[in-house]
Amino acid sequence: MKYFSIIALFFITLQVQAQIAIDEPIEKEIVATPFDGSFMKFPFTIKEDVALGMNGEKVTFIKLSTFDFKNEDGSRVGYDKEDDFINKTFEIIGYEKDIYDYFIVTNEAGTYKWKVSSSQDYVLNKFLDAIKDKLLNQVFIPLHNAKEVEGLDGSNITINGNEEYKVTKVSYAKLSVLEFGIKVQLNEKIDVIYPTGENDQPKYFNGEMFVRNPEWINLKGGGSLDYSFNLIEKSAYEKFKIENAKFIAQIKAKEIAVGMSNQQVRWSWGMPSRSLGAFGEYDEIFDWGGRKLYFKKKILAKIL
Repeated sequence: MKYFSIIALFFITLQVQAQIAIDEPIEKEIVATPFDGSFMKFPFTIKEDVALGMNGEKVTFIKLSTFDFKNEDGSRVGYDKEDDFINKTFEIIGYEKDIYDYFIVTNEAGTYKWKVSSSQDYVLNKFLDAIKDKLLNQVFIPLHNAKEVEGLDGSNITINGNEEYKVTKVSYAKLSVLEFGIKVQLNEKIDVIYPTGENDQPKYFNGEMFVRNPEWINLKGGGSLDYSFNLIEKSAYEKFKIENAKFIAQIKAKEIAVGMSNQQVRWSWGMPSRSLGAFGEYDEIFDWGGRKLYFKKKILAKIL
């Protein structure tokens, strides 16, 4: 019996000695990223640093349900409170993460928890302010000679490449039966859409990554099949003409010619359908809607 006790004590001692200390995970401090007005609505997945940086920002609700809100105590907001939210502006004063993302919002009607959803119609006020600062009263010139578009009033409009277009109004508007977004008015009479998707506005490669080009904009007609058209801020357009003097006529006419750079071809024809890689003496071959374009050192050398 004494021998058994010694053996048991030996194993218990080994077990104790074999245990290791396990450190708890280090909690990473989340640093708030101040909102710069770069997006109109929250992305599908909201990063915590972005959410925490929204404190003090204003949001205007356009069309949503009282189901998207809770009172401060967590109870549901009644249907009879709908008018307190529709077309009303609130200030964001806090953020909570549950299963869903909730922002604490407040105005004279009260303080509520707002559950964010991609199906809601709302606008972050700083985004609209940033678009106004960028566009209002600026003069632009179209990249191409002519573009037929449908105005938001249903009228047929020709955007002329030889004319100047001044942005005379920027507003958040109902663009169609189901769509809300940014409306831009040109020359006090032409109402078109300012697309707000992640890749809807022109970008350029700054040596490290693609970033928004502040001197170029894309606008879009109101028709369902209307594609966007490019405009360049007037002073930047004059510089653009000089830098591309040899092929500016082709670019304006949406034509291409041997000797154009890869970028000049893209200004004329848009993005290629696909890359075919390198072959023989050509280091880049692209398929542009059924036409094969052969490049040497990024210069168009042959068209088939």
